[in-house]
Amino acid sequence: MARKKRVTSDVLSSMKMLHTQGVKVSMIAKVLGFSNWTVYQGLNAGWDFDTYRTKQREHFDKQAKQVKSNGVTTMNGDTSFTVAPVGVDMASTGNLTVSGVSELGLVSDKLTSIAGGLVEINRNLGQLVSIFQRIDDE
Repeated sequence: MARKKRVTSDVLSSMKMLHTQGVKVSMIAKVLGFSNWTVYQGLNAGWDFDTYRTKQREHFDKQAKQVKSNGVTTMNGDTSFTVAPVGVDMASTGNLTVSGVSELGLVSDKLTSIAGGLVEINRNLGQLVSIFQRIDDE
């Protein structure tokens, strides 16, 4: 699994240096492996690491409070689904609960493992077929 990149004071310094050289935010994000949003947050914090961290904490605290007060958060993208806070059972409504989402992750991991095993079995069968064809040709 790829390791998640973290914003550090050195990273913000690099972002600032590139930005002052006229490099676009999208290019800075791409080169350093961050989202445009992360680079904009650094810019909004004046490239100061402590300010950046404070703003990040405020942002995520605000989101957490909204989720708690709303009870249910709906996310729309290519697929629409609803996530309920832990302890709320929405199985009867057909929506995914937080525990359901994590269970899907476990199922996905197992299916990925099975698929990898099938690929390996298929490769081994291909080698066996090749061996029998050579024996048959002799």
